[in-house]
Amino acid sequence: MPIHVCLTCSTSFNVPPSKALAGKGTYCSKACQQAAPSTQVPCICGVCGASFAATPFRIKTGRGKYCSKACLGKAQQRRMMKTCEKCGKTFETLRQYVARGQMRYCSQECAAPGRTRPEKERFWEKVDVRGPDECWPWVGAIQQQGYGIFTAFVDETCTKRQTIGAHVYAWKTINGPMPKGFQGNHTCDNPPCCNPSHVYAGTKKQNTADAMVRNHMKELLTPERTQGEKNAKAKLTEEQVREIRAISLQGTSYVALAKIYGVDRKTIKDIRWGLTWKHI
Repeated sequence: MPIHVCLTCSTSFNVPPSKALAGKGTYCSKACQQAAPSTQVPCICGVCGASFAATPFRIKTGRGKYCSKACLGKAQQRRMMKTCEKCGKTFETLRQYVARGQMRYCSQECAAPGRTRPEKERFWEKVDVRGPDECWPWVGAIQQQGYGIFTAFVDETCTKRQTIGAHVYAWKTINGPMPKGFQGNHTCDNPPCCNPSHVYAGTKKQNTADAMVRNHMKELLTPERTQGEKNAKAKLTEEQVREIRAISLQGTSYVALAKIYGVDRKTIKDIRWGLTWKHI
């Protein structure tokens, strides 16, 4: 059995392993345990240097370092001078922050660039660079549409981060900031591609037109192909729409017509007043 020393009478005694693992076995008897609060051990305050007495239990739990709450507060709020790791400027901070490994920089401007590796280094290690005319696939995080995403600074002071398209960042590394109102469009029709030569600054309208020509956006069809019953999401036919308009003019309620045709009441109302199915 493990041998412990009583904190009250300093007697050695055996403690069962189960109690030792549970953190028990501090006193050899109940009498010593009851007498423990009255037992005082001389200590020296870590702030003011004054002598004071504390119980063994307080010392064991690490609370016998200071003579009063005032000294405890001073120890927690004690300030010190620190040198910024970025610009070398000296600034004042709390000692407790330094003990945690914090406050390495004097300001946000110095902290933001120093927290991570260079942005371009982080970016290009996530790109599978191949031949100059080949696609360069993005091997990092990808959004639902298949485009790569990358978190980068979007201001000159390097204080604001934003998630942008990986192909857009690749274009910016060669050509500079993206013009206002423009976006990065692919010429290779490969969303994860980050080859700057496969990306050009264009508008959303240009991107849509390119997709229409290459038949990559089947949902963006011409109005003649999507209106009325030709729309894949349509629940009514043109004949039913004509019936609804004719019956509603006779005074039939929207709720009754909605139950007959299996649609919402608002759908019947919009048809009645020509807000939908305008081509009929």
